[in-house]
Amino acid sequence: MSSAETSAHRTLILIGAGHANVSLIRHFAMQPDPRVRLIVVNPDGRAPYSGMLPGFLSRQYAEDSLFIDVGHLVQQAQGLLIRGSLSAIDATQRAIFIKPSAGGAVMPPIHYDVAVINTGASPHNALPSTHPALYYVKPLTQLLNNLPAIDRAVKNGSHLTVIGGGAAGIELAFAMRARYGAQLKIALVSKYPLADDAALSAASVLIERSLAERDIQLHAANPAVSARPGWVQLADGTEVASDAVLVATPVVSPQWLNASDLPRAQSGFLAVDEHLAVRGCLGLYACGDVVELETNRPRSGVMAVRAGQYLARAIPQV
Repeated sequence: MSSAETSAHRTLILIGAGHANVSLIRHFAMQPDPRVRLIVVNPDGRAPYSGMLPGFLSRQYAEDSLFIDVGHLVQQAQGLLIRGSLSAIDATQRAIFIKPSAGGAVMPPIHYDVAVINTGASPHNALPSTHPALYYVKPLTQLLNNLPAIDRAVKNGSHLTVIGGGAAGIELAFAMRARYGAQLKIALVSKYPLADDAALSAASVLIERSLAERDIQLHAANPAVSARPGWVQLADGTEVASDAVLVATPVVSPQWLNASDLPRAQSGFLAVDEHLAVRGCLGLYACGDVVELETNRPRSGVMAVRAGQYLARAIPQV
């Protein structure tokens, strides 16, 4: 290969198979670019689609329908899939460090010309708990791994508590009612009144009516403060019987960020500009739950897919 040919090739690394990066992989599968060497880093060869999670939990979809075959997409895009998780990024050297899913030491650094971080975030484990059946909704892969244990915990006549009164918690409560039927006692605990959530306020009355129609007990403006075997305690002292607890509260920045010298917003998430470029880091972009946007937009799968579509247009110009 001539030096001219070599210089024409750039390495694009997509870190994580969140919705935005899946959209990017799909773009390169449909429009291959011989100038781009594509590498995708993800712990597994498939990724769940969050928009279908409620339908899967309510038994409307089979498991195969829930997952995106990332490995097959990468193959179509003529890229390389590395099964591992991000350990750290050196933005000065444009290098990433990966810990293989199979175990072992962190791999030697892989250098990039352009990289897109879409790893997602981490659950906020702020609830003091000794409850043996308390599960966080994110990451979704972990929730799905825990689903058999959740099924065992909520036998006929038992109690399930969902903590988190945002859209995710509400959808989860509805999905679990459909999954387990009328015999299960379900409670939904919200830190704020539903009407105070900008995304829910217009429909808050209808949501509360639907919760009541499905016999889902709403504890609004009364956050959970602790959980112990069989119970969740609320701020006003109320104790809610709970054989299993699902936590759908806001996420926090992932652990790998602590090992990387990257700019962070006051919230702890990655600081990006209006073009999703990590501030001060040439060739490095980020999207999804791991970032703090300049505009006040919610973290959602819809926004992540749009981010992927935008980056697909922007990256070839970088």
